[in-house]
Amino acid sequence: MPSSHTLISLPLWCSPFKFEAPSCYELPPRGYSPGENTFQPPPEDHASVNVALDPKSNRLQLLQPFQVWTGTPTDLPILIKAKGKCTTDHISAGGPWLKYRGHIKNISQNCLIGAINIENNEANKVKNQVTGEYGGVPQTAAYYRDRGIKWVVIGEHNYGEGSSREHAALESRFLGGLAIITRSFARIHETNLKKNLTLVSQHEDGTKDEIPLAHTFNKGQIEWFKAGSALNLMATKAKAKAASA
Repeated sequence: MPSSHTLISLPLWCSPFKFEAPSCYELPPRGYSPGENTFQPPPEDHASVNVALDPKSNRLQLLQPFQVWTGTPTDLPILIKAKGKCTTDHISAGGPWLKYRGHIKNISQNCLIGAINIENNEANKVKNQVTGEYGGVPQTAAYYRDRGIKWVVIGEHNYGEGSSREHAALESRFLGGLAIITRSFARIHETNLKKNLTLVSQHEDGTKDEIPLAHTFNKGQIEWFKAGSALNLMATKAKAKAASA
């Protein structure tokens, strides 16, 4: 070792020597610089805070509260029956779409465009149950939503596996989806769907034409569902607390 053995230098008339390990302080002797204190405490009246965004922005958009559950929709059209594996990448593609993460309307244009339609074995091509025409998945979903028609998605095993991408749940809700019916869900995606008031149901017996379904909502998650989303419920409780203060 250079630090423990003597090195014989050349030429021979030079003295033998050892290397010394460099040393430094473990902590700055005079402490760390405190830096500049730029913290601005929020106002006590939170209601006075207004987040201003450019309405022309393609990257940022305020997320409006989702509609509260009315308990009335029935006879919902099937937007798509996803064939085989349907991951969060199939539901909400990444890549160039990631620049729209702060703009729900724009990023929703990638909703389920990677899922394979079991009807025709094609991606991003589904039948509009109202017009009978074929179109893209997000465009067909928006058509239903704009006419007050809720819709459902049918999936297979482990629907929504992959990275924890909350947009995969937000987009379905934003475009008017009410229920996702599958054989089974990936755990994180299932929770994200529940937070945004999307009914998650699993097949109890897939061999019947009339299929009884079982939901996995717990007591607290049912309150999310009734309120329209987890954020809706949080906002309602915060307003009630402020009103009683």
